[in-house]
Amino acid sequence: TYTATVNVTVTGPLKEKITSIKRKSGSQVYLKWQKQAGVTGYKVYYRKSGSGKYKAISTTRNAKQNTYTFKGLKKKTTYQFKVRSFITVNGKTYYGPYSAVRKIKTK
Repeated sequence: TYTATVNVTVTGPLKEKITSIKRKSGSQVYLKWQKQAGVTGYKVYYRKSGSGKYKAISTTRNAKQNTYTFKGLKKKTTYQFKVRSFITVNGKTYYGPYSAVRKIKTK
């Protein structure tokens, strides 16, 4: 005999929130966001302010890692950053909404 069929709905992660953004020496920027339970990891995006598309600069598959230091950015330039979390279920990736965009100008 078979058991009853169970339908499962996979919902993506919640919206991320960048909790801290700081200039470091020269052309480095430190970014920190909130951790979410049950996610597979996070994807971090950036762009120069006013320029075209965002570029994915980092993907972490560690739900406990919620920081990233951007290195090699141009000095005295304004950048925009955003983050979103994701989960992977049966080989398929589901993304949460992007965080609000945060801006900072390098030294």
